Amino acid sequence: NLKRMRQFFNIVQKGVAMPHFLTWTHINALLPLKNIFEINYYINISEKMKLSYRQLRKKIKSREYERLSEEAKNKLISNESLDIKDSIPEPILIPIFTIQNKTEIKEKQLQSIIVENISNFMKQLGDGYSFIDKEYKIKINNQYNFIDVLLFNIKFNCYVVVELKVTE
Repeated sequence: NLKRMRQFFNIVQKGVAMPHFLTWTHINALLPLKNIFEINYYINISEKMKLSYRQLRKKIKSREYERLSEEAKNKLISNESLDIKDSIPEPILIPIFTIQNKTEIKEKQLQSIIVENISNFMKQLGDGYSFIDKEYKIKINNQYNFIDVLLFNIKFNCYVVVELKVTE
């Protein structure tokens, strides 16, 4: 297709290097993108995470790059290393198909949906997450508190505490 070839040429002309591991279907997924930094972001995560075409397409469709903070985007542009908070897109997209009245979702319902789909939730967060527990009991001073969802990130060697709120 001549249109696709022209789009490909325009991207390469802007200085985007197309690595050898990308297939033509991967490249086709990237062609509609206009922002060179966004294209490079998806190329880099495709390489790091060994994304299939479908996985890459899903990340593009969920607008993962656009959900990154401006600080994280600036760090990516200047090739600085990202902190754990920089690598998490905001907001996290959670499908709530099982709830009848979506306007009055409760924190426990949200927690159940996340735990039932924990693999999808952790994939949205990025690489290296492990699920530890839900309602993890922790003692602070003389009072017990419960962490809604406790994760561990292997890459950053730290616990990630997820506190769920359904209101601002």
